[in-house]
Amino acid sequence: MKTLLPYKDKFLKFLVVSIIVTTVDYLIFFSLYRLMGILSAHVLSYSIALLLSFTLQKRFVFQTNRSASVAFFRILFFSLVGISLSYVVLFAYNWVFSNIAIAKILMTTTMFFYNFFSKKIAFGDHH
Repeated sequence: MKTLLPYKDKFLKFLVVSIIVTTVDYLIFFSLYRLMGILSAHVLSYSIALLLSFTLQKRFVFQTNRSASVAFFRILFFSLVGISLSYVVLFAYNWVFSNIAIAKILMTTTMFFYNFFSKKIAFGDHH
């Protein structure tokens, strides 16, 4: 946790934005996963959450030293890695616990720190 202390304010703002984005992601995912299956619902909810997250983080969390398009494409790259990693984690937790709600919560918690630091890098925020 000592590593996060210099980023305390950004981390707290990121946490608030993440709660908003996660709520939207969960609402979409749990509305669709029985209709579309876990993978399709995950990809759709993750994609919508990605766009919302980018918009809110650019406005409220990170200072960017890059153009919006460069930052977006970097975030897109990290998100492609993230969605792949998060699906593996979601699948693994669902296999272990046989409960998609628990799996989704644990996956979100696991991915939170990856998302904070990858977005900080993507935005080029050195503060």
